[in-house]
Amino acid sequence: MSLANFRIVIPARIGSTRLPRKPLSMLNGKPMIAHTIENAMQTGARVYVATDDPDIAQVADQIGAGVFMSIEDHNSGTERVAGVARVMRWEDDSIVVNLQGDEPTMPAVNIAQVAASLGVSGYEMATLCVRLESEAEHLSPNVVKVVRREDGRALYFSRAAIGSADGLWPGGGVDRHVGIYGYRVRTLDVLVNRYQTCIEQNEKLEQLRALSFGMEIGCYDAIANVGPSVDTVEDLFAAEAWIGANADKSDDAAGNL
Repeated sequence: MSLANFRIVIPARIGSTRLPRKPLSMLNGKPMIAHTIENAMQTGARVYVATDDPDIAQVADQIGAGVFMSIEDHNSGTERVAGVARVMRWEDDSIVVNLQGDEPTMPAVNIAQVAASLGVSGYEMATLCVRLESEAEHLSPNVVKVVRREDGRALYFSRAAIGSADGLWPGGGVDRHVGIYGYRVRTLDVLVNRYQTCIEQNEKLEQLRALSFGMEIGCYDAIANVGPSVDTVEDLFAAEAWIGANADKSDDAAGNL
């Protein structure tokens, strides 16, 4: 896929119950959101940040991302992304990648992979997953799990332990979902005009709205390894360690885009 054929929007709200002012938390000497933006910009695609906070906007502007200040009370990152697409009047067939602001370890090759995978599929959405590494991850509500059909389409996402009758570590059949989505603008328009379903509200997972209304989400194995997303202080330390240990690998991967 040509890099000019997709755009990246990073929704980043300042409010977080588990980690206050999460996007501005310092990670390896700079705000966490800066890592996410810089990884996105390595794809060569145009990057926008949709936020409700002037300090986040200032960080994004200094790096060179486009900035959209949200004035509406959005229920999800998808709604923020749709707001940007609406203001920019992007065409219905345009591909937009929603990269979660709390994914500072997402390699650029994976971001491009989402856009490319959606471009050749007939699915409404595309996302990525990586291997679930441990029972601790399986049991953690901060780790989103995904169960897939045999053809790779997502069956269900959950914060709970899933994939086994007793709730114990299944050792297979369940993967860790990472916070990135690809959609066409027309799909965004449909999603934001649907109501929040009970399972979306219960799980606090926006992708469940799409599944609830019969949309198909292609869930692909990430090309490059992805470190931890950040929801807690402990995640922040884990992400810092991961970035330090994988800096050279990330540079090599970016050079292959």
